Amino acid sequence: MFPARRNRNNIYHQLIVMAILLPGYYYTTNSITTALVSLQSYIIDTKVNLNSSISAWQQQTRQIQQLRRALDKAQLQLKNYQNMEQEWDDIHAENRQLRESIAAAPRKKVQLFSDKPLYISHSQHSSYLYMRQNSKQPVKAKQLVIHNDHIIGQVDPAVSSTSVKVTRLNDTSTAIPARISNSSYSGVLQGNGHDELDLLYINDGAKIKIGDEVVAHKPDNNYTSQLKLGRVVNIQRSPERTFLLIKVKPLININYESWLSISR
Repeated sequence: MFPARRNRNNIYHQLIVMAILLPGYYYTTNSITTALVSLQSYIIDTKVNLNSSISAWQQQTRQIQQLRRALDKAQLQLKNYQNMEQEWDDIHAENRQLRESIAAAPRKKVQLFSDKPLYISHSQHSSYLYMRQNSKQPVKAKQLVIHNDHIIGQVDPAVSSTSVKVTRLNDTSTAIPARISNSSYSGVLQGNGHDELDLLYINDGAKIKIGDEVVAHKPDNNYTSQLKLGRVVNIQRSPERTFLLIKVKPLININYESWLSISR
């Protein structure tokens, strides 16, 4: 009977120990489970927040790239505007120097030598004629060639002992200081290879109308303001330009029977 009693005591002791340990094990396991659930929830929230932060960072990165592209474009436009401003400053300076030189040039009486043309040529890129050279008073470069008080061109530097080449007004190499008759508006009459010439460097505020007469404006010692160049046939204004673009039609059509005079 003694061993049986001992076994019962052992079972009682084991039951008591289990009764003591089971509540602790339950509470410990429950705490661990709760902690794991909280940790899992925290990880999920952190992942969501991280994904949101990454999305926001990517959006900010795209915005920064767009801003950089816009900045590059703005810097390029600014550079173009600066170049345009420099070009306009150069044009204004050149125009001012031209006006000063025109104003300082003295008048000189025109003397004449007359003859008919030997050869006349006109194309899109050049327009010229040839005359005989004057043996008594040789013709020099840049002298004016006139027909009935109208300038039709000027003597080309290629002057020989027997002939004179005359570059006509509509030749692309021709540029003659000119002004609107009975006004102070002056600029440069430029040939362009066409029948109508370009009158340049006249401010867009100038009061000019179709039909106004254009005359020479003392470009050097050989010119007088009484010599005619043509009439205004078209005026183009643009807010992008400081100067007007004026088309001028020469009034004289010459042929082999036209008497031409060379100024002295």
